Amino acid sequence: MKYNPISSAEIFNDLCEKIRKLELEPGERISENEMAARYNVSRSTIRSAFSKLEQINVIEIYPQIGTFISPLNMEYVYDSLYIRNLVEMDVLEDVIKLEDKTALIETLRENLKAQEQFRGNLDYDSKFEKIDHDFHYAILESVNRQSMMDILKDSFIHICRWRNFDIRCRKRISSLIDEHGLLAQAIEQNDVKLAKETMKRHILNFNDEYFNQLKKDYPNYFK
Repeated sequence: MKYNPISSAEIFNDLCEKIRKLELEPGERISENEMAARYNVSRSTIRSAFSKLEQINVIEIYPQIGTFISPLNMEYVYDSLYIRNLVEMDVLEDVIKLEDKTALIETLRENLKAQEQFRGNLDYDSKFEKIDHDFHYAILESVNRQSMMDILKDSFIHICRWRNFDIRCRKRISSLIDEHGLLAQAIEQNDVKLAKETMKRHILNFNDEYFNQLKKDYPNYFK
Protein backbone atom coordinates (compact mmCIF):
# COMPACT_ATOMS: atom_id res chain seq x y z
CA MET A 1 0.00 0.00 0.00
CA LYS A 2 1.30 3.44 -0.93
CA TYR A 3 1.06 5.95 1.90
CA ASN A 4 0.94 9.75 1.77
CA PRO A 5 4.36 11.39 2.24
CA ILE A 6 3.26 13.16 5.41
CA SER A 7 5.22 13.11 8.66
CA SER A 8 3.96 12.44 12.17
CA ALA A 9 4.92 16.05 13.03
CA GLU A 10 2.61 17.37 10.30
CA ILE A 11 -0.21 15.14 11.52
CA PHE A 12 0.47 16.27 15.08
CA ASN A 13 0.17 19.93 14.02
CA ASP A 14 -3.01 19.27 12.04
CA LEU A 15 -4.63 17.40 14.91
CA CYS A 16 -3.61 20.19 17.31
CA GLU A 17 -5.38 22.67 15.03
CA LYS A 18 -8.52 20.51 14.92
CA ILE A 19 -8.49 20.11 18.71
CA ARG A 20 -7.87 23.84 19.23
CA LYS A 21 -10.79 24.72 16.93
CA LEU A 22 -13.04 22.08 18.54
CA GLU A 23 -13.42 20.20 15.28
CA LEU A 24 -12.38 17.30 17.48
CA GLU A 25 -14.51 17.84 20.57
CA PRO A 26 -13.61 17.26 24.21
CA GLY A 27 -14.48 13.68 25.15
CA GLU A 28 -14.63 12.51 21.53
CA ARG A 29 -13.20 9.07 20.83
CA ILE A 30 -10.55 8.70 18.13
CA SER A 31 -8.50 5.72 17.02
CA GLU A 32 -5.26 4.88 15.28
CA ASN A 33 -7.14 3.01 12.56
CA GLU A 34 -9.50 5.91 11.91
CA MET A 35 -6.71 8.48 11.70
CA ALA A 36 -4.45 6.20 9.64
CA ALA A 37 -7.26 5.90 7.10
CA ARG A 38 -8.03 9.62 7.20
CA TYR A 39 -4.43 10.67 6.54
CA ASN A 40 -3.52 7.57 4.50
CA VAL A 41 -0.49 6.80 6.63
CA SER A 42 0.71 3.85 8.70
CA ARG A 43 -0.56 3.23 12.22
CA SER A 44 2.98 3.73 13.53
CA THR A 45 2.96 7.28 12.13
CA ILE A 46 -0.33 7.97 13.91
CA ARG A 47 0.97 6.34 17.08
CA SER A 48 3.91 8.75 17.10
CA ALA A 49 1.58 11.75 16.66
CA PHE A 50 -0.71 10.44 19.41
CA SER A 51 2.26 10.10 21.77
CA LYS A 52 3.12 13.78 21.30
CA LEU A 53 -0.52 14.81 21.78
CA GLU A 54 -0.65 12.83 25.00
CA GLN A 55 2.50 14.60 26.24
CA ILE A 56 0.79 17.98 25.97
CA ASN A 57 -2.37 16.62 27.62
CA VAL A 58 -4.81 17.09 24.76
CA ILE A 59 -5.62 13.38 24.35
CA GLU A 60 -5.97 10.59 26.88
CA ILE A 61 -4.95 7.04 25.95
CA TYR A 62 -6.47 4.14 27.88
CA PRO A 63 -4.97 0.75 26.91
CA GLN A 64 -7.61 -1.78 25.85
CA ILE A 65 -10.28 0.92 26.09
CA GLY A 66 -9.54 3.69 23.61
CA THR A 67 -8.17 7.13 22.93
CA PHE A 68 -10.18 10.26 23.70
CA ILE A 69 -9.82 14.01 23.22
CA SER A 70 -9.10 15.36 26.69
CA PRO A 71 -11.93 17.25 28.37
CA LEU A 72 -11.32 20.86 29.27
CA ASN A 73 -9.35 21.04 32.51
CA MET A 74 -10.56 24.37 33.85
CA GLU A 75 -8.22 24.39 36.84
CA TYR A 76 -5.28 24.23 34.44
CA VAL A 77 -6.84 26.80 32.10
CA TYR A 78 -7.61 29.20 34.93
CA ASP A 79 -4.15 28.83 36.48
CA SER A 80 -2.54 29.44 33.06
CA LEU A 81 -4.69 32.52 32.49
CA TYR A 82 -4.02 33.75 36.02
CA ILE A 83 -0.25 33.53 35.50
CA ARG A 84 -0.54 35.21 32.12
CA ASN A 85 -2.61 38.00 33.66
CA LEU A 86 -0.01 38.62 36.38
CA VAL A 87 2.77 38.71 33.80
CA GLU A 88 0.98 41.09 31.45
CA MET A 89 -0.17 43.44 34.24
CA ASP A 90 3.41 43.63 35.52
CA VAL A 91 4.61 44.40 32.00
CA LEU A 92 2.02 47.17 31.65
CA GLU A 93 3.68 49.13 34.44
CA ASP A 94 6.95 49.14 32.48
CA VAL A 95 5.13 49.99 29.25
CA ILE A 96 3.41 53.00 30.82
CA LYS A 97 6.81 54.26 32.01
CA LEU A 98 8.27 54.26 28.48
CA GLU A 99 9.29 57.77 27.46
CA ASP A 100 8.56 57.14 23.79
CA LYS A 101 5.64 54.86 22.94
CA THR A 102 5.17 56.14 19.39
CA ALA A 103 6.21 52.92 17.65
CA LEU A 104 4.16 50.75 20.00
CA ILE A 105 1.02 52.86 19.62
CA GLU A 106 1.35 52.76 15.83
CA THR A 107 1.77 48.98 15.90
CA LEU A 108 -1.28 48.55 18.14
CA ARG A 109 -3.37 50.82 15.92
CA GLU A 110 -2.46 48.84 12.81
CA ASN A 111 -3.22 45.62 14.64
CA LEU A 112 -6.62 46.93 15.74
CA LYS A 113 -7.46 47.77 12.13
CA ALA A 114 -6.69 44.17 11.17
CA GLN A 115 -8.89 42.91 14.00
CA GLU A 116 -11.92 44.81 12.75
CA GLN A 117 -12.41 42.43 9.80
CA PHE A 118 -13.27 39.71 12.34
CA ARG A 119 -15.83 41.73 14.30
CA GLY A 120 -18.97 39.64 14.67
CA ASN A 121 -17.24 36.34 13.91
CA LEU A 122 -18.40 33.39 15.98
CA ASP A 123 -15.11 31.46 16.11
CA TYR A 124 -11.66 32.25 17.44
CA ASP A 125 -10.10 31.09 14.19
CA SER A 126 -6.40 30.80 13.45
CA LYS A 127 -6.16 34.15 11.62
CA PHE A 128 -7.69 36.13 14.46
CA GLU A 129 -5.71 34.05 16.95
CA LYS A 130 -2.46 35.24 15.30
CA ILE A 131 -3.55 38.88 15.30
CA ASP A 132 -4.57 38.57 18.95
CA HIS A 133 -1.19 37.00 19.74
CA ASP A 134 0.63 39.76 17.83
CA PHE A 135 -1.22 42.46 19.80
CA HIS A 136 -0.06 41.10 23.13
CA TYR A 137 3.39 40.27 21.77
CA ALA A 138 3.89 43.89 20.67
CA ILE A 139 3.21 45.07 24.22
CA LEU A 140 5.68 42.59 25.69
CA GLU A 141 8.29 43.30 23.02
CA SER A 142 8.18 47.05 23.67
CA VAL A 143 9.88 46.42 27.02
CA ASN A 144 11.91 43.38 25.93
CA ARG A 145 9.70 40.88 27.76
CA GLN A 146 8.62 38.88 24.68
CA SER A 147 10.35 35.75 25.99
CA MET A 148 7.40 35.38 28.36
CA MET A 149 5.39 34.12 25.39
CA ASP A 150 7.84 31.25 24.97
CA ILE A 151 7.67 30.41 28.67
CA LEU A 152 3.86 30.23 28.53
CA LYS A 153 3.53 28.62 25.09
CA ASP A 154 2.83 25.08 26.36
CA SER A 155 -0.46 26.31 27.79
CA PHE A 156 -1.58 28.12 24.63
CA ILE A 157 -3.47 25.21 23.04
CA HIS A 158 -5.48 24.74 26.23
CA ILE A 159 -6.19 28.46 26.50
CA CYS A 160 -7.14 28.70 22.82
CA ARG A 161 -9.42 25.67 23.05
CA TRP A 162 -11.22 27.22 26.02
CA ARG A 163 -11.36 30.60 24.32
CA ASN A 164 -12.83 29.07 21.17
CA PHE A 165 -15.52 27.40 23.24
CA ASP A 166 -16.18 30.51 25.32
CA ILE A 167 -16.44 32.72 22.24
CA ARG A 168 -18.93 30.36 20.62
CA CYS A 169 -21.07 30.41 23.76
CA ARG A 170 -20.92 34.16 24.35
CA LYS A 171 -20.07 35.49 20.87
CA ARG A 172 -17.13 37.42 22.35
CA ILE A 173 -14.97 38.35 19.34
CA SER A 174 -16.35 41.89 19.23
CA SER A 175 -15.81 42.26 22.98
CA LEU A 176 -12.20 41.11 22.64
CA ILE A 177 -11.61 43.74 19.96
CA ASP A 178 -13.20 46.44 22.12
CA GLU A 179 -11.03 45.41 25.09
CA HIS A 180 -7.91 45.56 22.91
CA GLY A 181 -8.94 49.05 21.81
CA LEU A 182 -9.46 50.20 25.41
CA LEU A 183 -6.12 48.70 26.40
CA ALA A 184 -4.32 50.56 23.59
CA GLN A 185 -6.08 53.77 24.64
CA ALA A 186 -5.01 53.31 28.27
CA ILE A 187 -1.40 52.79 27.19
CA GLU A 188 -1.47 55.86 24.99
CA GLN A 189 -2.93 57.95 27.84
CA ASN A 190 -0.47 56.55 30.43
CA ASP A 191 -3.40 55.31 32.50
CA VAL A 192 -1.92 52.31 34.30
CA LYS A 193 -5.04 51.75 36.44
CA LEU A 194 -7.32 51.50 33.39
CA ALA A 195 -4.76 49.38 31.55
CA LYS A 196 -4.57 46.85 34.40
CA GLU A 197 -8.33 46.75 34.91
CA THR A 198 -8.86 46.17 31.21
CA MET A 199 -6.21 43.47 31.02
CA LYS A 200 -7.68 41.58 33.96
CA ARG A 201 -11.19 41.76 32.51
CA HIS A 202 -9.83 40.74 29.12
CA ILE A 203 -7.97 37.64 30.33
CA LEU A 204 -10.02 36.45 33.33
CA ASN A 205 -13.48 36.93 31.90
CA PHE A 206 -15.54 34.16 33.50
CA ASN A 207 -17.01 33.26 36.88
CA ASP A 208 -18.31 30.24 38.77
CA GLU A 209 -21.95 30.81 37.81
CA TYR A 210 -21.11 30.89 34.10
CA PHE A 211 -18.79 27.90 34.37
CA ASN A 212 -21.32 25.80 36.31
CA GLN A 213 -23.95 26.47 33.67
CA LEU A 214 -21.56 25.36 30.95
CA LYS A 215 -20.89 22.12 32.82
CA LYS A 216 -24.63 21.43 32.86
CA ASP A 217 -25.03 22.25 29.17
CA TYR A 218 -21.86 20.43 28.01
CA PRO A 219 -21.16 17.68 30.56
CA ASN A 220 -18.77 15.77 28.28
CA TYR A 221 -16.58 18.83 27.73
CA PHE A 222 -15.21 19.16 31.26
CA LYS A 223 -13.25 17.12 33.77
